[in-house]
Amino acid sequence: MIINLPNTTTRDISKRLVTVRESGGEVTTGRVLTLIIVASINDDYETFITAANEASQEHPSRILVLLTDDSSSTASQSDSDDNGNSQTGLADYENLEEFERALDAMPTTTQPETSDEETTQLSATDDVTSSGRVDAEIRMGGDAGAAEVVVMKLYGAVSRHLASVVMPILLPDTPIVAWWPASRPPVPATDPIGRLAGRRITDSLSSSIEDGIFRCRSSYAPGDSDLAWSRITQWRGILASALDQPPFSPIRGVTIAGPSEDPSVDIAGGWLADRLGMNVTRESTDSPKVPLDSEGRPTIGVQSVTIHRDSGDLILRTFSAHTLTITREGSGRESRVALTRRGTADCLAEELRHLDPDVIYAQALRGLSRVHRVDAFDSDESHAPDDANDSDVEADRE
Repeated sequence: MIINLPNTTTRDISKRLVTVRESGGEVTTGRVLTLIIVASINDDYETFITAANEASQEHPSRILVLLTDDSSSTASQSDSDDNGNSQTGLADYENLEEFERALDAMPTTTQPETSDEETTQLSATDDVTSSGRVDAEIRMGGDAGAAEVVVMKLYGAVSRHLASVVMPILLPDTPIVAWWPASRPPVPATDPIGRLAGRRITDSLSSSIEDGIFRCRSSYAPGDSDLAWSRITQWRGILASALDQPPFSPIRGVTIAGPSEDPSVDIAGGWLADRLGMNVTRESTDSPKVPLDSEGRPTIGVQSVTIHRDSGDLILRTFSAHTLTITREGSGRESRVALTRRGTADCLAEELRHLDPDVIYAQALRGLSRVHRVDAFDSDESHAPDDANDSDVEADRE
């Protein structure tokens, strides 16, 4: 069921949600969170909604889709306060222990406790919506999966007050998650929508910002995450399992390869650098942003990783869209493991399973300072020196 509400207000949207539930028997007691999607009207937003609907099969949600026009694509920053507050990022800490202590001390983001019926009495946002135009759709039932979806196209000054727009229609007493599937704010935690949310999800692969995952590092705050990280969850499990097999000779170096524009390769390198306590060489190949196998099917971003050992290298290499090969030099054996590229809905569902800060992701971001980029065809820089200075690596990135 789709209900169109052209040139409406948030008060009318809230009233209609209550009316539809009462008349159609819809209930909200099964909704476990509010997911706010922020995108542009010119984005392929139906793809984002489809992914969120699929994720809602595991996490029934109220999905609020905020679509701004191009002139207001970064407008939610206008809702910010004037206190001059700045968000401290992971890069501002001297060491990981100091960061984790700050993480533990970070206050939890909560929302005001208001019921759906109470929100119909709120009129503050009508002053906001009167300075622009809001065209809304309410989707329920078969058109919304296990969720209820409110799509709002925002024009004019109202696009600069996104937090005020969503306040009356947030689910009461449930977590709030914000997702920027395309363009991300400079610092998600200080963005007005980001301040409402306890978990903030971006996608560096879809972002037009160069070196987006490194921006995630500099702007990180507890609660941030990126789909580039969840795309390699299964790959990380396979690699960890392979490292648990003998021989257990010391690791002398790591080389990881993948498309130059794929942030999953960078964050995978950061994870290895942090866990192993050594520099990692990141080889940039000339493959497309989403690499393809010989039959033109998309594969995972990490095309290969080589763990250098005195007893022989351990090599994981993408063989096809569905297969990864594991080779141990000197053993004469090659094994194959099933592994496919994860879809956006699958990654989003994983992010929604854990709403507490992802410390391992924070550690992987921290490890980015030890990732040394080279071209895959540059044989003169096949390995990063183990004693490379982290600050020099950061300077190279900038």
